[in-house]
Amino acid sequence: GFLDTYSADGHRPPTFTGSAEKEATLSFTQTADSTFKGLFTGKLGVVMNGSRKLTVNTAQTAAGGITVNGGTLEFTGNGSWRKSTALTVTGSGRVTVAASRTLGKKSVVTLASADSLYLAPGVEQWVSKLTVGGVEITTGEYRCGDGILKIGTPGAAIIVR
Repeated sequence: GFLDTYSADGHRPPTFTGSAEKEATLSFTQTADSTFKGLFTGKLGVVMNGSRKLTVNTAQTAAGGITVNGGTLEFTGNGSWRKSTALTVTGSGRVTVAASRTLGKKSVVTLASADSLYLAPGVEQWVSKLTVGGVEITTGEYRCGDGILKIGTPGAAIIVR
């Protein structure tokens, strides 16, 4: 099985909505490459397992964490998850990002290795904290593929009196 891209009637993309009070988690195993044309909304986290690719080409509005334990989660130019609270990539998982501002700038990112996240050329993505292979990075810049991950608070200023 894999994450289906159409609703049961086959005509419109599905919507997965988390609870308004407590974050729900949708866990799935991706066994075939597919493109998700639906919508994740509400307090919803996603856990992806498997070995294949899921392409997200729409802006998602869910506020929750993303975990990729296997396979590739690909965000195209229009795909985003700007309310994400965390991105965790473990094992053979991989995330690819084609455009800046795809993830939430307050996201805490945890990567198994430097190869777990690929940013396309010219992509700059802010996150609040980064851990790569167990090493925590709280400020600065980190090259991911051909793009830059900026760690910290965007627009922060230091005032000296």
